[in-house]
Amino acid sequence: MYTEIHNLLRGNFYIFHIGLLTLLIEVLIITLTGVPYSGTETWEDARACMILSCIILFLTIVAVGFVLVRRRRVERTLPRVPYTLATQMAYLYASRMGVDFVGLSVLSGKERRMRLQRVGRGRRYGFGWTVGEDERWRVGVDKEELRGGWDWKAESGKVR
Repeated sequence: MYTEIHNLLRGNFYIFHIGLLTLLIEVLIITLTGVPYSGTETWEDARACMILSCIILFLTIVAVGFVLVRRRRVERTLPRVPYTLATQMAYLYASRMGVDFVGLSVLSGKERRMRLQRVGRGRRYGFGWTVGEDERWRVGVDKEELRGGWDWKAESGKVR
């Protein structure tokens, strides 16, 4: 609940709406169990649960619509936002820069820093169109000898 209040105060209404909806879906689980009328509950309880469930489901459908519209209207800066390990791996797949970092995981902290300083001299890494070790065009992170910048409006496989 703290996150929703924080986003509301900062003016992030979209994130506030999605966060509040996740809390309401937790309430939906409870209200759906009260919808079928039985002898142990009153008709008013069942009707209140049904109305509250319908309202939450309606807000969920509206939120799905917001998400679909917003994803299409927001200008993308990356083809895939690297929130997960899978998307990060997709950017590094077949990258020639991986050769620079082989064996770092088994070194101690001091040895790792020294080797990174040695490897990092004169090298730059960037994001754009490149030909990976598999000899195929892709958008990803690689050594700075990239073939071109990435443009989200560009068609797949074309260099800009």
